[in-house]
Amino acid sequence: MALTISYQLTEADYIDAQRMHAWRNYKPSTAAFVMQWSPYLGVVFLLMASVILLNGGPEWLAWIELVGGLYMTLSGVLARYLLGRRFRATHAAVTTTTIRFDDDVISVEGPKASSRIDYSGIQNIVQTRGNIMLYLAPAVFIPVPRRALTPEQQGELANLLDVKRNVRR
Repeated sequence: MALTISYQLTEADYIDAQRMHAWRNYKPSTAAFVMQWSPYLGVVFLLMASVILLNGGPEWLAWIELVGGLYMTLSGVLARYLLGRRFRATHAAVTTTTIRFDDDVISVEGPKASSRIDYSGIQNIVQTRGNIMLYLAPAVFIPVPRRALTPEQQGELANLLDVKRNVRR
């Protein structure tokens, strides 16, 4: 039984995978909470900086509040901008990646390289709303966009990975 998936990685897929990779050591609920509430906390810091300056408080404290507020408010936007820029620089040409899940190995065919990976090489699987990420090492992963899979293929892939990963344990 072989499952073949072909897809073109989009900028949204890339950004989703990189953001999830950055938050991989946190519980999903913690990561979602921090990503959602950081901009609001940043606005509070900016307001506190203005109150400190208007009331004649220490300038050094106002600067700390200002820098922290700007960072927390703009970090999500800045991260998306920088990741988008990196995607456009490294994935400028629209290319197709093909992944074939065979009974014994995973074959990955990309525009510049190809490789064969044994199922025992998969250290972890992280799933997001947009991607299924197969970790081969702590900082090396293969993103598989969910949009490239039909619901039947998603179930088949989940079963295949579960069986193959449980066999090696």
